[in-house]
Amino acid sequence: TIEDKEFTLDSTRTQSGVTLLPYTKVEESWTNFSPKGGIDVHWREDLLTYFTVTKGFKAGGFNARARNGTELEPFDPEEVLTYELGLKSQWFDNRLRANAAVFYNDYTDIQVIVVQADPTTGQVFSRVEYAGEAEIKGFELELTARVAEGLDLAGGVGYTDAEFTEVQTGGEFTEDSEFIQTPKWTANVSLQYARSLAAYGQLIVRADYAHRSEYYNDAQNSERTRESGYGLLNASITWQTADEHMGLRLFGTNLTDAEYLMFGIDPTAGLGFSSGTFGRPREWGLTAFYRF
Repeated sequence: TIEDKEFTLDSTRTQSGVTLLPYTKVEESWTNFSPKGGIDVHWREDLLTYFTVTKGFKAGGFNARARNGTELEPFDPEEVLTYELGLKSQWFDNRLRANAAVFYNDYTDIQVIVVQADPTTGQVFSRVEYAGEAEIKGFELELTARVAEGLDLAGGVGYTDAEFTEVQTGGEFTEDSEFIQTPKWTANVSLQYARSLAAYGQLIVRADYAHRSEYYNDAQNSERTRESGYGLLNASITWQTADEHMGLRLFGTNLTDAEYLMFGIDPTAGLGFSSGTFGRPREWGLTAFYRF
């Protein structure tokens, strides 16, 4: 990948004509080579193991919310080298599907958006800062079983251990800092029953639950933006025609009315308060669909 980027900043108040930031133009170029390689081993028709190595990147750029021309300096791409070893399988005449994977990610030049308050003026601003280097490792497991005719049970669990191995001197982070919105544990389970109504179509009843453990919503790991973990319970009843072209669905989401923080910032020193966005509350709905 070859990138040539140019950014122009000129901030003037339209009513007063006061120039906040004079005309500034910056440009930068980056190149990145991101190969991917792997090997699959088919032990039999319904059993596969694989290993992949992938190099990826997040593009570099400029701090668009700079308060002056000096802060409009470019930041380099974030890079990651990923290793993954996995298994995909079917068992008991395809009545059980089991997939598993372990992974290891080696990150360099991690880009993080930091919201801060100027200690002198109290002005709140955000910028992209290098957090440093990190390792992220973990595993994922997925199971799907045909329990009985028309009845499917599925579940999954994931574990992520993310830690900084090196941080930028004088930055916002320490090696004990936690990644933004990266829970250690995730889990989900679902139960679905489908029954044919012959010429009258098909009825599908489904319930699912998903859980996320504790995580922080801001780079500084503020207690005000910490989410202690939550679970969401959803359910639906669907009727569709025999050819599956049209139908009706009655659904409910977040049935336990769980309260959880999806996003948050804590520039208390500048604004005197923190802010956040909570997830949607309990909702019910009815939808009609038609597939062309």
